[in-house]
Order: sequence, then structure tokens, then C-alpha cells
Amino acid sequence: MAFSKDDKFFVVNLVNGPKQCYVIVYDLLIKGKRMSMNKFDGYKINKVTFLSRDTSKLVIAGDNLFRFYSTSAKKLEPLPEFENFPSKPRQQVVGGRIQVQSFTSFCYTESEHLIGCSQT
Repeated sequence: MAFSKDDKFFVVNLVNGPKQCYVIVYDLLIKGKRMSMNKFDGYKINKVTFLSRDTSKLVIAGDNLFRFYSTSAKKLEPLPEFENFPSKPRQQVVGGRIQVQSFTSFCYTESEHLIGCSQT
């Protein structure tokens, strides 16, 4: 769960089984009105937060997932990819086995750069 920088919005990641998550955005100024919601089947989501400069955008990271979404509609809309940044992280071969790239967390620097952390 995370609050927007201006404390107007709140996002929560609800886990319903090993590979099913719901991401729900609430407007705190309108008595907790649900603004946007998405169901993510087949993904384990590890972290969800608002962009520090734009509270209408989310960053979602998890197993084989690192995407930016817009919260302006009832359903979260994926944003276009950044140049040279794949929408689905590449699988890696480690010790002869294919491993899913799992983003466990991310953070922002003081200069607004986004840094992602992966287990692989």
C-alpha cells in the first residue's frame, strides 16, 4: 500500500492466491471512493506506488513485471514503454535453467530517478 505525495490518493495491492493480485486506487478526498482497479492474473506483484511527480501514474513491480500505469480511467491503463525498456523483463538463463526476472522493489533518488531491484 502507498499514499500519493500530496496525500490525495491511496493504492493497495490485494493478493488472492499465489499468482492473482488486484491493484486498487482510492481517492481519499471523496471518502475513499474507488478510482481505478485492475486484476493481474499470472503475476505476483511485489510493490506498487505513485510516481513522485505525478499522482495520476503508478509504478507496479513484480515477477516478470515492471510497468507504468495511468490511474485516470476506471481501469488502470498501461503507459507506453520507455526507450530501450521492455514492458516484460527478459527471462534469464542461470545454471542452465530459465528464471523469471523478479523485481522485488524500487525507489526514487533525490533527482527523481527510478531505481529497480531484482533477485536475478
